Amino acid sequence: MASQRHRSSTPAGLMVWSVIWVLTGVLAGHGQYEPTIADVDSLRTSESAYIGAQACAVCHDDAYQVWLGTPHARSWVFLSTPMALRVAAQFEGGPVEEPTRSARCLDCHATAARVDPAYISTEFHFEEGVQCEACHGPGADHAEDPEVPTLGSELAARSVDGTTCSICHRPPPSHAILERDSFDRMKGLRRIAHGPAIDGSAEPEKPRSRFGRVLRSLLGK
Repeated sequence: MASQRHRSSTPAGLMVWSVIWVLTGVLAGHGQYEPTIADVDSLRTSESAYIGAQACAVCHDDAYQVWLGTPHARSWVFLSTPMALRVAAQFEGGPVEEPTRSARCLDCHATAARVDPAYISTEFHFEEGVQCEACHGPGADHAEDPEVPTLGSELAARSVDGTTCSICHRPPPSHAILERDSFDRMKGLRRIAHGPAIDGSAEPEKPRSRFGRVLRSLLGK
């Protein structure tokens, strides 16, 4: 699905930050963010492109519908609210720039905010918030060849890694004015449950190529 323009000769070592939306990190002693993703092997990814939630929905509509009903799908929209401006004003050192344009905010309220544009599909929209690929990694390779088990398995495995959740769901003091309870990881996972690793359902259906789906449709399968 991703075109050749999504590939480059960029050394793989420079792409460690591909899932950079989780880069809020852990608060240091002075309230500043410290990146931690470089030390999390399960969050490192290959040089694949981000294609967006709507592209994922072509094969995974059930999961897409679940996502639409979660705060993840509205996380970028929140940055346009008066409350977001109040939160931004609490950051140490003074207010950050407009939240919808601030990398500090977009790291956790959007997906792939700091990823090289060469790895962003024209079908991808930051405004769709915390999308599938924020947890599962860039999906262009998987979309091009969904029959390859290792691709699907790798993407699915990322959704159950607690590190993925905790980096963004460990809010800084600036978010205290939201007066929210501490993040309950298992409760959060149940809220977004859309796979057997979380909700205990049967094994997921084997990924199908577009040709395979059309053929099965014609055969009534």
